[in-house]
Amino acid sequence: MKEKESYLKYSVYKFLTNPLFYITAIIFNLFCIIYFFIYRNFFGGGTNADLSMLFSAIPYISVLAFPVLCLNSFKCDFEILPFKISFKIFSKILILFFQFFLCVLPLFFVPFFVNLFGSVDFSQVFTSFFTILLYFFLASSFSVFVFEIFSESKLTAFIVTSVFLAITNFSSIFIGRFLNNEFIQNLLKFLSFSWHFNSASKGILDSKDIFYFLILSAIFIISAILVNEKKAGKKYSKQNLIQILSIYIILVFSFLNSSRYFFRIDLTEQKKFTVSDFTKEVVNSSNEKIEISYFLSPVLKSLYPNFRDIEDFLIEFSNLNNVSVKILNPDEEKYSEILEQHGLFAQQIQKRENNKTEFLKVYSAIIIEKSQNWTSIPFISSVETLEYNLIYRIQNLISNKKRIVNIVFLNFKDFM
Repeated sequence: MKEKESYLKYSVYKFLTNPLFYITAIIFNLFCIIYFFIYRNFFGGGTNADLSMLFSAIPYISVLAFPVLCLNSFKCDFEILPFKISFKIFSKILILFFQFFLCVLPLFFVPFFVNLFGSVDFSQVFTSFFTILLYFFLASSFSVFVFEIFSESKLTAFIVTSVFLAITNFSSIFIGRFLNNEFIQNLLKFLSFSWHFNSASKGILDSKDIFYFLILSAIFIISAILVNEKKAGKKYSKQNLIQILSIYIILVFSFLNSSRYFFRIDLTEQKKFTVSDFTKEVVNSSNEKIEISYFLSPVLKSLYPNFRDIEDFLIEFSNLNNVSVKILNPDEEKYSEILEQHGLFAQQIQKRENNKTEFLKVYSAIIIEKSQNWTSIPFISSVETLEYNLIYRIQNLISNKKRIVNIVFLNFKDFM
Protein backbone atom coordinates (compact mmCIF):
# COMPACT_ATOMS: atom_id res chain seq x y z
CA MET A 1 0.00 0.00 0.00
CA LYS A 2 2.80 2.41 0.88
CA GLU A 3 4.49 1.67 -2.46
CA LYS A 4 1.29 2.65 -4.30
CA GLU A 5 0.91 5.88 -2.34
CA SER A 6 4.57 6.71 -2.92
CA TYR A 7 4.24 6.18 -6.64
CA LEU A 8 1.07 8.31 -6.88
CA LYS A 9 2.81 11.11 -4.96
CA TYR A 10 5.82 10.78 -7.24
CA SER A 11 3.58 10.95 -10.34
CA VAL A 12 1.88 14.11 -9.05
CA TYR A 13 5.25 15.67 -8.22
CA LYS A 14 6.55 14.78 -11.68
CA PHE A 15 3.80 16.53 -13.63
CA LEU A 16 3.76 19.49 -11.23
CA THR A 17 7.44 20.09 -11.99
CA ASN A 18 6.96 19.71 -15.73
CA PRO A 19 6.72 22.99 -17.72
CA LEU A 20 4.35 21.34 -20.23
CA PHE A 21 1.63 21.10 -17.57
CA TYR A 22 1.86 24.84 -16.80
CA ILE A 23 1.94 25.81 -20.48
CA THR A 24 -1.17 23.69 -21.10
CA ALA A 25 -2.92 25.15 -18.04
CA ILE A 26 -2.17 28.73 -19.10
CA ILE A 27 -3.41 28.16 -22.66
CA PHE A 28 -6.46 26.34 -21.29
CA ASN A 29 -7.50 29.23 -19.04
CA LEU A 30 -6.64 31.96 -21.54
CA PHE A 31 -8.77 30.30 -24.20
CA CYS A 32 -11.80 30.02 -21.88
CA ILE A 33 -11.44 33.58 -20.58
CA ILE A 34 -10.94 35.12 -24.04
CA TYR A 35 -13.85 33.10 -25.44
CA PHE A 36 -16.20 34.24 -22.67
CA PHE A 37 -15.14 37.84 -22.08
CA ILE A 38 -13.94 38.95 -25.52
CA TYR A 39 -15.37 36.67 -28.21
CA ARG A 40 -18.79 36.70 -26.53
CA ASN A 41 -18.44 40.47 -25.97
CA PHE A 42 -19.09 40.39 -22.22
CA PHE A 43 -18.21 44.07 -21.82
CA GLY A 44 -20.10 45.16 -24.93
CA GLY A 45 -22.76 47.11 -23.10
CA GLY A 46 -25.14 44.26 -22.41
CA THR A 47 -23.35 42.40 -19.62
CA ASN A 48 -24.72 38.89 -19.26
CA ALA A 49 -24.30 36.95 -16.01
CA ASP A 50 -25.14 33.70 -17.78
CA LEU A 51 -21.99 31.56 -17.50
CA SER A 52 -23.05 28.80 -19.90
CA MET A 53 -20.75 30.24 -22.58
CA LEU A 54 -17.79 29.99 -20.23
CA PHE A 55 -18.45 26.32 -19.55
CA SER A 56 -19.14 25.53 -23.19
CA ALA A 57 -15.61 26.74 -24.05
CA ILE A 58 -13.96 24.14 -21.80
CA PRO A 59 -14.61 21.06 -23.99
CA TYR A 60 -13.35 22.91 -27.09
CA ILE A 61 -9.86 23.48 -25.70
CA SER A 62 -9.92 19.99 -24.15
CA VAL A 63 -9.79 18.53 -27.67
CA LEU A 64 -6.06 19.33 -27.74
CA ALA A 65 -5.28 19.66 -24.04
CA PHE A 66 -6.19 16.07 -23.13
CA PRO A 67 -3.96 14.37 -25.72
CA VAL A 68 -1.08 16.73 -24.94
CA LEU A 69 -1.10 15.86 -21.25
CA CYS A 70 -1.54 12.17 -22.10
CA LEU A 71 1.72 12.22 -24.06
CA ASN A 72 3.56 13.41 -20.99
CA SER A 73 1.66 11.50 -18.29
CA PHE A 74 2.11 7.88 -19.33
CA LYS A 75 5.75 6.94 -18.93
CA CYS A 76 7.34 3.55 -19.59
CA ASP A 77 8.49 3.14 -15.98
CA PHE A 78 4.85 2.72 -15.00
CA GLU A 79 4.57 -0.54 -16.96
CA ILE A 80 7.48 -2.33 -15.28
CA LEU A 81 6.34 -1.67 -11.72
CA PRO A 82 4.93 -4.72 -9.83
CA PHE A 83 1.39 -3.35 -9.51
CA LYS A 84 -1.90 -4.91 -10.61
CA ILE A 85 -3.09 -3.84 -14.05
CA SER A 86 -6.32 -2.44 -12.59
CA PHE A 87 -4.29 -0.19 -10.26
CA LYS A 88 -2.13 1.00 -13.17
CA ILE A 89 -5.19 1.94 -15.24
CA PHE A 90 -6.95 3.70 -12.35
CA SER A 91 -3.75 5.55 -11.49
CA LYS A 92 -3.33 6.81 -15.03
CA ILE A 93 -6.94 8.01 -15.13
CA LEU A 94 -6.73 9.72 -11.72
CA ILE A 95 -3.42 11.40 -12.57
CA LEU A 96 -4.83 12.74 -15.84
CA PHE A 97 -8.10 13.78 -14.17
CA PHE A 98 -6.21 15.58 -11.38
CA GLN A 99 -4.19 17.55 -13.93
CA PHE A 100 -7.36 18.83 -15.56
CA PHE A 101 -8.95 19.57 -12.23
CA LEU A 102 -5.97 21.84 -11.48
CA CYS A 103 -6.27 23.37 -14.95
CA VAL A 104 -9.91 24.35 -14.42
CA LEU A 105 -9.38 25.51 -10.82
CA PRO A 106 -8.60 29.18 -11.73
CA LEU A 107 -11.95 29.37 -13.55
CA PHE A 108 -13.71 28.88 -10.20
CA PHE A 109 -13.03 32.58 -9.50
CA VAL A 110 -14.70 33.81 -12.72
CA PRO A 111 -18.31 33.57 -11.36
CA PHE A 112 -17.38 35.80 -8.41
CA PHE A 113 -15.93 38.39 -10.81
CA VAL A 114 -18.98 38.21 -13.09
CA ASN A 115 -21.23 38.61 -10.05
CA LEU A 116 -19.86 42.14 -9.67
CA PHE A 117 -21.58 43.06 -12.97
CA GLY A 118 -24.76 41.02 -12.62
CA SER A 119 -26.58 38.45 -10.54
CA VAL A 120 -24.94 35.05 -11.03
CA ASP A 121 -27.01 31.94 -10.41
CA PHE A 122 -24.59 29.91 -8.29
CA SER A 123 -26.73 26.81 -8.66
CA GLN A 124 -25.83 26.99 -12.35
CA VAL A 125 -22.17 27.36 -11.36
CA PHE A 126 -22.30 24.28 -9.12
CA THR A 127 -24.14 22.00 -11.58
CA SER A 128 -21.97 23.17 -14.49
CA PHE A 129 -18.66 22.59 -12.71
CA PHE A 130 -19.93 19.24 -11.41
CA THR A 131 -20.86 18.14 -14.94
CA ILE A 132 -17.55 19.43 -16.32
CA LEU A 133 -15.71 17.25 -13.79
CA LEU A 134 -17.79 14.26 -14.90
CA TYR A 135 -16.80 15.10 -18.47
CA PHE A 136 -13.12 15.24 -17.42
CA PHE A 137 -13.40 11.80 -15.84
CA LEU A 138 -15.03 10.36 -18.98
CA ALA A 139 -12.45 12.02 -21.25
CA SER A 140 -9.62 10.76 -19.00
CA SER A 141 -11.00 7.21 -19.12
CA PHE A 142 -11.33 7.32 -22.89
CA SER A 143 -7.86 8.84 -23.37
CA VAL A 144 -6.24 6.12 -21.25
CA PHE A 145 -8.17 3.47 -23.19
CA VAL A 146 -6.94 4.84 -26.53
CA PHE A 147 -3.35 5.19 -25.34
CA GLU A 148 -3.47 1.57 -24.15
CA ILE A 149 -4.60 0.39 -27.60
CA PHE A 150 -1.99 2.45 -29.46
CA SER A 151 0.77 2.20 -26.85
CA GLU A 152 3.32 1.61 -29.60
CA SER A 153 2.34 4.75 -31.50
CA LYS A 154 1.76 7.81 -29.33
CA LEU A 155 1.08 9.96 -32.39
CA THR A 156 -1.78 7.67 -33.50
CA ALA A 157 -3.22 7.71 -29.98
CA PHE A 158 -2.95 11.52 -29.93
CA ILE A 159 -4.86 11.84 -33.23
CA VAL A 160 -7.57 9.30 -32.33
CA THR A 161 -8.17 10.95 -28.95
CA SER A 162 -8.36 14.44 -30.49
CA VAL A 163 -10.72 13.35 -33.25
CA PHE A 164 -13.10 11.58 -30.88
CA LEU A 165 -13.20 14.50 -28.44
CA ALA A 166 -13.80 16.86 -31.36
CA ILE A 167 -16.72 14.72 -32.52
CA THR A 168 -18.31 14.74 -29.06
CA ASN A 169 -17.96 18.51 -28.79
CA PHE A 170 -19.11 19.48 -32.28
CA SER A 171 -21.65 16.73 -33.10
CA SER A 172 -24.61 18.89 -32.01
CA ILE A 173 -23.84 21.27 -34.89
CA PHE A 174 -24.65 18.54 -37.41
CA ILE A 175 -27.86 17.23 -35.85
CA GLY A 176 -30.01 19.45 -38.07
CA ARG A 177 -28.42 18.01 -41.21
CA PHE A 178 -29.91 14.57 -40.59
CA LEU A 179 -33.56 15.37 -39.99
CA ASN A 180 -34.68 12.39 -42.05
CA ASN A 181 -32.35 9.88 -40.42
CA GLU A 182 -33.44 9.17 -36.85
CA PHE A 183 -30.57 6.74 -36.18
CA ILE A 184 -27.86 9.29 -37.05
CA GLN A 185 -29.69 11.98 -35.10
CA ASN A 186 -29.85 9.82 -31.98
CA LEU A 187 -26.19 8.87 -32.40
CA LEU A 188 -25.13 12.52 -32.64
CA LYS A 189 -27.20 13.43 -29.58
CA PHE A 190 -25.70 10.49 -27.70
CA LEU A 191 -22.18 11.72 -28.50
CA SER A 192 -22.91 15.42 -28.05
CA PHE A 193 -21.47 16.95 -24.89
CA SER A 194 -23.65 20.07 -25.26
CA TRP A 195 -26.78 17.90 -25.35
CA HIS A 196 -25.85 16.25 -22.04
CA PHE A 197 -24.69 19.57 -20.58
CA ASN A 198 -27.93 21.43 -21.33
CA SER A 199 -29.68 20.68 -18.02
CA ALA A 200 -26.59 21.41 -15.92
CA SER A 201 -26.16 24.78 -17.63
CA LYS A 202 -29.57 25.78 -16.20
CA GLY A 203 -28.92 24.64 -12.64
CA ILE A 204 -30.45 21.16 -12.89
CA LEU A 205 -28.87 17.84 -11.97
CA ASP A 206 -30.32 15.25 -14.34
CA SER A 207 -29.66 11.59 -13.55
CA LYS A 208 -29.77 10.69 -17.26
CA ASP A 209 -26.74 12.88 -17.95
CA ILE A 210 -24.91 11.76 -14.79
CA PHE A 211 -25.35 8.10 -15.73
CA TYR A 212 -24.21 8.88 -19.27
CA PHE A 213 -20.81 10.08 -18.02
CA LEU A 214 -20.39 7.45 -15.31
CA ILE A 215 -21.47 4.39 -17.32
CA LEU A 216 -19.38 5.31 -20.36
CA SER A 217 -16.42 5.94 -18.04
CA ALA A 218 -16.88 2.47 -16.54
CA ILE A 219 -16.99 0.90 -20.02
CA PHE A 220 -13.74 2.59 -21.07
CA ILE A 221 -12.02 1.69 -17.77
CA ILE A 222 -12.94 -1.98 -18.10
CA SER A 223 -11.93 -1.96 -21.78
CA ALA A 224 -8.54 -0.39 -20.95
CA ILE A 225 -7.91 -3.08 -18.31
CA LEU A 226 -8.79 -5.84 -20.79
CA VAL A 227 -6.52 -4.38 -23.47
CA ASN A 228 -3.63 -4.15 -21.01
CA GLU A 229 -4.21 -7.70 -19.76
CA LYS A 230 -4.33 -9.00 -23.32
CA LYS A 231 -1.01 -7.34 -24.12
CA ALA A 232 0.46 -8.85 -20.96
CA GLY A 233 -0.38 -12.29 -22.36
CA LYS A 234 -3.36 -13.15 -20.20
CA LYS A 235 -5.70 -15.77 -21.64
CA TYR A 236 -9.40 -15.81 -20.83
CA SER A 237 -11.43 -18.91 -20.16
CA LYS A 238 -14.96 -19.32 -21.44
CA GLN A 239 -16.26 -18.46 -17.98
CA ASN A 240 -14.16 -15.26 -17.90
CA LEU A 241 -15.53 -14.19 -21.28
CA ILE A 242 -19.11 -14.79 -20.13
CA GLN A 243 -18.48 -12.70 -17.00
CA ILE A 244 -16.94 -9.86 -19.03
CA LEU A 245 -19.81 -9.94 -21.52
CA SER A 246 -22.32 -9.91 -18.65
CA ILE A 247 -20.70 -6.80 -17.18
CA TYR A 248 -20.93 -4.98 -20.52
CA ILE A 249 -24.58 -6.02 -20.95
CA ILE A 250 -25.45 -4.80 -17.43
CA LEU A 251 -23.78 -1.43 -18.11
CA VAL A 252 -25.54 -1.01 -21.46
CA PHE A 253 -28.97 -1.90 -20.04
CA SER A 254 -28.35 0.40 -17.08
CA PHE A 255 -27.70 3.23 -19.51
CA LEU A 256 -30.78 2.44 -21.61
CA ASN A 257 -33.01 2.34 -18.52
CA SER A 258 -31.59 5.61 -17.22
CA SER A 259 -33.96 7.43 -19.59
CA ARG A 260 -36.96 5.55 -18.20
CA TYR A 261 -36.24 5.84 -14.49
CA PHE A 262 -34.66 9.19 -13.82
CA PHE A 263 -34.73 12.11 -11.43
CA ARG A 264 -34.07 15.81 -11.90
CA ILE A 265 -32.96 18.01 -9.01
CA ASP A 266 -33.77 21.67 -9.56
CA LEU A 267 -31.15 23.68 -7.66
CA THR A 268 -32.16 27.09 -9.02
CA GLU A 269 -33.01 29.68 -6.39
CA GLN A 270 -36.54 30.23 -7.70
CA LYS A 271 -37.12 26.53 -8.51
CA LYS A 272 -38.00 27.48 -12.07
CA PHE A 273 -38.01 23.88 -13.27
CA THR A 274 -39.94 22.28 -10.38
CA VAL A 275 -43.69 21.92 -9.92
CA SER A 276 -44.61 24.42 -7.18
CA ASP A 277 -46.74 23.71 -4.10
CA PHE A 278 -49.36 26.16 -5.38
CA THR A 279 -49.71 24.18 -8.60
CA LYS A 280 -50.08 20.95 -6.62
CA GLU A 281 -52.87 22.49 -4.54
CA VAL A 282 -54.74 23.73 -7.61
CA VAL A 283 -54.48 20.37 -9.37
CA ASN A 284 -55.53 18.44 -6.24
CA SER A 285 -58.64 20.62 -5.97
CA SER A 286 -59.96 19.13 -9.21
CA ASN A 287 -62.59 16.43 -8.78
CA GLU A 288 -62.01 15.11 -12.27
CA LYS A 289 -58.98 13.95 -14.19
CA ILE A 290 -56.97 16.53 -16.13
CA GLU A 291 -55.62 15.23 -19.43
CA ILE A 292 -52.67 16.98 -21.06
CA SER A 293 -51.60 16.23 -24.63
CA TYR A 294 -48.29 17.67 -25.79
CA PHE A 295 -47.83 17.75 -29.56
CA LEU A 296 -44.10 18.06 -30.17
CA SER A 297 -42.51 17.88 -33.62
CA PRO A 298 -39.50 15.50 -33.56
CA VAL A 299 -37.41 18.02 -35.48
CA LEU A 300 -37.70 20.54 -32.59
CA LYS A 301 -36.65 17.96 -30.05
CA SER A 302 -33.73 16.97 -32.26
CA LEU A 303 -32.46 20.49 -32.80
CA TYR A 304 -33.14 22.25 -29.50
CA PRO A 305 -32.53 20.71 -26.05
CA ASN A 306 -34.96 23.16 -24.38
CA PHE A 307 -37.88 21.20 -25.87
CA ARG A 308 -36.54 18.13 -24.08
CA ASP A 309 -36.80 20.18 -20.86
CA ILE A 310 -40.48 20.86 -21.60
CA GLU A 311 -41.10 17.17 -22.15
CA ASP A 312 -39.29 16.24 -18.92
CA PHE A 313 -41.25 18.86 -16.95
CA LEU A 314 -44.56 17.49 -18.26
CA ILE A 315 -43.49 13.97 -17.29
CA GLU A 316 -42.84 15.27 -13.78
CA PHE A 317 -46.18 17.07 -13.92
CA SER A 318 -47.88 13.74 -14.69
CA ASN A 319 -46.84 12.46 -11.24
CA LEU A 320 -49.45 14.75 -9.67
CA ASN A 321 -52.81 13.32 -8.69
CA ASN A 322 -55.60 13.61 -11.28
CA VAL A 323 -53.15 14.35 -14.10
CA SER A 324 -52.25 12.30 -17.17
CA VAL A 325 -49.78 13.42 -19.83
CA LYS A 326 -49.33 12.13 -23.37
CA ILE A 327 -46.43 13.12 -25.64
CA LEU A 328 -47.67 12.92 -29.24
CA ASN A 329 -46.10 13.32 -32.66
CA PRO A 330 -48.12 15.92 -34.64
CA ASP A 331 -46.58 14.70 -37.89
CA GLU A 332 -48.80 11.63 -37.72
CA GLU A 333 -51.81 12.21 -39.96
CA LYS A 334 -54.35 11.03 -37.38
CA TYR A 335 -53.59 14.09 -35.22
CA SER A 336 -53.98 16.74 -37.93
CA GLU A 337 -57.77 16.90 -37.52
CA ILE A 338 -57.49 17.16 -33.72
CA LEU A 339 -55.07 20.07 -34.01
CA GLU A 340 -57.32 21.88 -36.49
CA GLN A 341 -60.38 21.39 -34.28
CA HIS A 342 -58.56 23.04 -31.40
CA GLY A 343 -57.36 25.91 -33.58
CA LEU A 344 -53.70 24.93 -33.35
CA PHE A 345 -51.65 25.77 -36.40
CA ALA A 346 -48.04 25.01 -37.24
CA GLN A 347 -45.21 27.46 -36.76
CA GLN A 348 -42.35 27.74 -39.25
CA ILE A 349 -38.64 27.35 -38.65
CA GLN A 350 -35.88 27.91 -41.14
CA LYS A 351 -33.51 25.14 -42.10
CA ARG A 352 -30.45 25.72 -44.26
CA GLU A 353 -28.60 22.80 -45.82
CA ASN A 354 -26.35 22.51 -48.88
CA ASN A 355 -26.80 26.22 -49.68
CA LYS A 356 -30.56 25.72 -49.76
CA THR A 357 -33.06 27.28 -47.39
CA GLU A 358 -36.36 25.65 -46.60
CA PHE A 359 -39.10 26.25 -44.07
CA LEU A 360 -40.39 23.45 -41.88
CA LYS A 361 -43.77 23.36 -40.17
CA VAL A 362 -43.47 22.48 -36.49
CA TYR A 363 -45.66 22.13 -33.41
CA SER A 364 -45.01 22.54 -29.71
CA ALA A 365 -48.63 22.83 -28.65
CA ILE A 366 -50.49 21.66 -25.56
CA ILE A 367 -54.15 20.69 -25.21
CA ILE A 368 -55.58 20.53 -21.68
CA GLU A 369 -58.88 18.69 -21.22
CA LYS A 370 -61.18 18.26 -18.22
CA SER A 371 -64.50 16.55 -18.63
CA GLN A 372 -66.01 18.09 -21.76
CA ASN A 373 -64.05 21.33 -21.53
CA TRP A 374 -60.71 22.09 -23.04
CA THR A 375 -58.14 24.83 -23.50
CA SER A 376 -54.81 25.02 -25.27
CA ILE A 377 -51.37 26.58 -25.42
CA PRO A 378 -50.72 27.29 -29.13
CA PHE A 379 -46.92 27.22 -28.88
CA ILE A 380 -44.52 26.85 -25.98
CA SER A 381 -40.74 27.10 -26.36
CA SER A 382 -39.44 27.51 -22.82
CA VAL A 383 -39.93 25.55 -19.62
CA GLU A 384 -39.52 28.80 -17.66
CA THR A 385 -43.01 29.98 -18.65
CA LEU A 386 -44.59 26.54 -18.88
CA GLU A 387 -45.92 26.17 -15.34
CA TYR A 388 -47.61 29.59 -15.41
CA ASN A 389 -49.28 28.80 -18.73
CA LEU A 390 -50.45 25.42 -17.46
CA ILE A 391 -51.79 26.46 -14.08
CA TYR A 392 -53.56 29.56 -15.42
CA ARG A 393 -55.53 27.44 -17.87
CA ILE A 394 -56.15 24.60 -15.42
CA GLN A 395 -57.58 27.06 -12.90
CA ASN A 396 -60.03 28.34 -15.52
CA LEU A 397 -61.07 24.78 -16.38
CA ILE A 398 -61.65 23.88 -12.72
CA SER A 399 -63.64 27.07 -12.03
CA ASN A 400 -65.35 26.75 -15.43
CA LYS A 401 -64.39 30.30 -16.32
CA LYS A 402 -63.69 31.46 -19.83
CA ARG A 403 -61.14 34.02 -20.79
CA ILE A 404 -62.84 36.93 -22.51
CA VAL A 405 -61.01 39.67 -24.35
CA ASN A 406 -62.90 42.82 -25.27
CA ILE A 407 -61.59 44.81 -28.21
CA VAL A 408 -62.75 48.39 -28.56
CA PHE A 409 -62.32 50.29 -31.81
CA LEU A 410 -62.32 54.05 -31.56
CA ASN A 411 -62.87 56.39 -34.44
CA PHE A 412 -60.99 59.56 -33.54
CA LYS A 413 -62.97 61.51 -36.14
CA ASP A 414 -65.99 61.37 -33.81
CA PHE A 415 -64.04 63.32 -31.21
CA MET A 416 -63.03 66.10 -33.57
